[in-house]
Amino acid sequence: MRVLRYLGPYGGLLVLSIVLALGYYAISFKLHPELHGQLFKILIESVKEDWRLFVLLIDPFVFYLGIALGIFALLLGAYGLFRFLKGGADMRQASLFVDQPKTSTNQGSLEELRQVLGEDFDKYRVMLLKYKPLFLKAYELFKDLPASKKHHHAEPFGLFRHSVSVAYRLYKEADRTADVCGMDRETAEKVGVVLGLFHDAGKIYKDKGVPFKFQNALATVMLGKLDLDLPPELLSRIAYAIMIQHTEYANLDPEPLLKVLRSLDAQDTKADIEQKRRECINTFLATLKQRVEGIHHEWNNPKFFKVIYNPHKNELLVNMRIVDEVYEFIAKNEECTVPKGEVISYLVKEGIVKPVGGSDFASFYIDGIGKFPAMLFDVEKFPVRVPTVPTVPEYVPASLKAEREEFLKVLIEVVSELKDKLDDPKNPIVLYKDKEGKEWIIVKSQALELFAEKGKEYANLNDLGDRTGFYPEKVNLRSLKLNTKVIKVPIDLVMVNVGEGAE
Repeated sequence: MRVLRYLGPYGGLLVLSIVLALGYYAISFKLHPELHGQLFKILIESVKEDWRLFVLLIDPFVFYLGIALGIFALLLGAYGLFRFLKGGADMRQASLFVDQPKTSTNQGSLEELRQVLGEDFDKYRVMLLKYKPLFLKAYELFKDLPASKKHHHAEPFGLFRHSVSVAYRLYKEADRTADVCGMDRETAEKVGVVLGLFHDAGKIYKDKGVPFKFQNALATVMLGKLDLDLPPELLSRIAYAIMIQHTEYANLDPEPLLKVLRSLDAQDTKADIEQKRRECINTFLATLKQRVEGIHHEWNNPKFFKVIYNPHKNELLVNMRIVDEVYEFIAKNEECTVPKGEVISYLVKEGIVKPVGGSDFASFYIDGIGKFPAMLFDVEKFPVRVPTVPTVPEYVPASLKAEREEFLKVLIEVVSELKDKLDDPKNPIVLYKDKEGKEWIIVKSQALELFAEKGKEYANLNDLGDRTGFYPEKVNLRSLKLNTKVIKVPIDLVMVNVGEGAE
């Protein structure tokens, strides 16, 4: 039986035909031994008299070979009829120009699947053991193919991992499949596993040059050659769902099996993309952290801008050139396939990067250095090892520079008028000295009325911050409530002779 298994069905039928023909000869010889003996004796004597008559010796062998071939033809016809009745023959033969993948039974072991599936193997264990032959066949067919080139599951063995994951989702949703598709749960479970496992099997023909629209059709042909032990009508529904899933008509088709497949396939695709995005962003942040910490001796360097750390706002201004270098490094090493724009947008969404002027990154005017594109990081959400840095250069987004200059002109006017009262914490504008001895001009919300009188109107402090870059923040001033925010302006920017300042 082991020999027949390795020969395949057609080789097995041929061997069986030869055995039957030899059996026929053995029975004939046993029934008429004297006749066979006389026949061979006559043939041998004839050859001795004329050697050219040796061809007569071949006649019996040709006769029995003909019997063997006849038996083979009959068995082959019976085998074809059996396959037809079982439901495999309604899957038409594949293209004459494309070789079908071999599906030998020497298909590896669960240990190989464990290595490929990694940590997810334990999650799939029950399903894998129950339908082991199906998963081994799929593993042999898909090999190390990716599910896509740059989209989801683009890594080696990605096609197999994605297929197993979709099969598992359908396996877990067997009750739902049974309900919407009108079948019992056990059948729905097996149908779900088969459908999920082979729904993208057409991708194995991609490297063979088969056009996309024909790949799934060939997959259904291959599916028909597997021993799935399912009724023909269910095989037809599975084949139909596979063939139409990626066409423009899929959304309109009422087939419930198709709807379940598309829903769970989309969930798995989205989950992989989100996981890759998180891994990419974590790699980007870790690499960027290593890069900026590696040049900490150049932070706040007045000669050339790379990184500026502002301890007063606990924010880090990073030159866009460094950001680009880090992203290109991880992309080159295939550690990240997510576009840089998506990475930056995610960082802004999570509050790791502070948007400036409605943009994820912006050009900044840096005192004594010039104009540079940069990104503004919140150090609380992007923790880095902070060195002792020299005086912080003043920086302002280029888009806010003109508005800031106008604001400072008005502020200087107001401060000039109130300079004798700036040490009173109850005033709308206060001189404030922090614990480090640095002096600031504090602008409360009440001061907005003074600015309006000078022709500069702001809706609130947040509006002022958005338009000037001086964003509201909390200050521990006795006259202020705990949650009140104010605007802090460095005294150096307001060149007015003022008093000692409040605390």
